[in-house]
Amino acid sequence: MDKVETYINKRSRQKFGHHTCARLLNKQIKFLLSTLYTDLMKGFLGKVQETLRRSKKEAVWAPLFASMVILAMTTETLQVTVRCKEETDKQENMINQHDRTADRAIALMDERFDLLRKLFHQKYSTLLPKGLNPLRNLANRSCLDDASKRLAAKANDIFEQYHTFLVARQVLPPPTTTKDPQTARLIAQFLLCFSPPAQQGPTQQSAVAASKQ
Repeated sequence: MDKVETYINKRSRQKFGHHTCARLLNKQIKFLLSTLYTDLMKGFLGKVQETLRRSKKEAVWAPLFASMVILAMTTETLQVTVRCKEETDKQENMINQHDRTADRAIALMDERFDLLRKLFHQKYSTLLPKGLNPLRNLANRSCLDDASKRLAAKANDIFEQYHTFLVARQVLPPPTTTKDPQTARLIAQFLLCFSPPAQQGPTQQSAVAASKQ
């Protein structure tokens, strides 16, 4: 919260009167927090990409795995938020009914996540015989510390329990309204790349084939 307050004080140039309406103030706060989120996300994505390219594989597998899962969840949440803003703006006639800004923003989010997903699996050669895949390969866990081993084991339990669900979710399109947020789509796409192509579904088979070219 301290960082949010500092950011707002630094970025805000809007002067409000003593009787500012709640709607105007709410929009200003949303704009500032959205800008803060964007700046934080840029830093996060840059750090993850740098780590994927330079760090020793075994030492960062667990934190990178957790970061990718968190990134998938936050990206999907932001995509629903984009749809919420789009619907509000159309109701208030701030944009026309044919505006495609939200579509382009959501497509860009998917592209950025897909890039990091491919970088992760390329770094660890997840499905190759000499690759590192502690999620599905028990022997690979010997090079991890105890906490990372527990993370891999727990993630594998979830993977096996919800495999059918993941296969169904990963082929869904991005959200088009706030009524159908379709959560777990990006997480499914990331996790299913840890299994052989035959268990991934048609979309992920194509993704794996493209990443090897």
